[in-house]
Amino acid sequence: MPHQNETDSLSEKVVEQHLSHLVKAYVDEKLKESNKNNDNAANKSWKRSWRSTSPITKATLLLTAGVAFATIAYAFIAAYQLGEMRHTNDLTREALKKADQNSVESSDQFQVQIHHYDDALGQTKEIAKQTLAQAQHSDMLAKDTHALADTSRTQSISTRKIAESNTDQLDIMKNQLELSREALIGVQRAVVTTGSLKIVRKPGIDGKIESLKFYVGFRNDGNTATKNLRFSHHWQVINSPSERFDLIDTLPRPDSPPAFASAHKEILSIGEEVDIATIQRVIDHKAFVVFWGRADYSDVFPGTNSHITEYCAILTGFEGEMPTTPNSDKPTTATDYNCETHNCYDDDCKVK
Repeated sequence: MPHQNETDSLSEKVVEQHLSHLVKAYVDEKLKESNKNNDNAANKSWKRSWRSTSPITKATLLLTAGVAFATIAYAFIAAYQLGEMRHTNDLTREALKKADQNSVESSDQFQVQIHHYDDALGQTKEIAKQTLAQAQHSDMLAKDTHALADTSRTQSISTRKIAESNTDQLDIMKNQLELSREALIGVQRAVVTTGSLKIVRKPGIDGKIESLKFYVGFRNDGNTATKNLRFSHHWQVINSPSERFDLIDTLPRPDSPPAFASAHKEILSIGEEVDIATIQRVIDHKAFVVFWGRADYSDVFPGTNSHITEYCAILTGFEGEMPTTPNSDKPTTATDYNCETHNCYDDDCKVK
């Protein structure tokens, strides 16, 4: 701005000096013309002077007049341009002043914006510091969490191994308990076996023996009692021990009252009566009587299967007092032997 003002002043001085010379020349010329007019009386008239003037002088005078006119015209043009230049300089000076004001305002605004930017930058730095601190804290938490996860995973693996080991031990214990239970049941459960045929005389009204009633003795050789013990008992006459006969495997009646055999005790089956005539044929060795049947029962241990005992015996005769003797206190024992089949226990009875 100071440099621009100095340039404007220098231009104005040059123009003023140039105009001053032009005006001075113009005034001098006018004074000369006035002096010439005043001298016309002395020189008679200008026409005669002009006529007497040489062509070169005339040309010189005309050229001087043209130059003076051109100088005056140039002076007016220069004055007009000087006014335009001053107006332009005023406008330029005003524009530069406004530009300077705008520059100052822009500088102030820029300073304010810089201040705001500095504040925002400070806040951003603070937020960045806090974010970094949070990130570091989160990283520490993540590391702690990862460590805890590793520890938990290790503990989980250890716990799973312990659980698997405990499961294996429990399975072993369970198997051992099952084996012990089976062994205990095998030793303590009721086991029903068959004994000899038992005979009871059946006299008539006249005292004579009309029939004999045969029972099968069953003995519980186990250490616990039976449950729901039921019998079936049959007999059939054959002519020879080698004679083939059909064993009708009749199951015990489910509606028959159950019997009970305590440990190491004997119990008799349902009796079957054989007439005295058949008995006499057996005594005479002319016939044989086949007795067969079964005993179904359960033991006292829960969850176990039921049991079965089958028997078959062929009556061949008697020992001791004859069974036909009435009112005899002497015992009579049946002689018999087991059949080739139908003498079994539990699973063995399923194989025929």
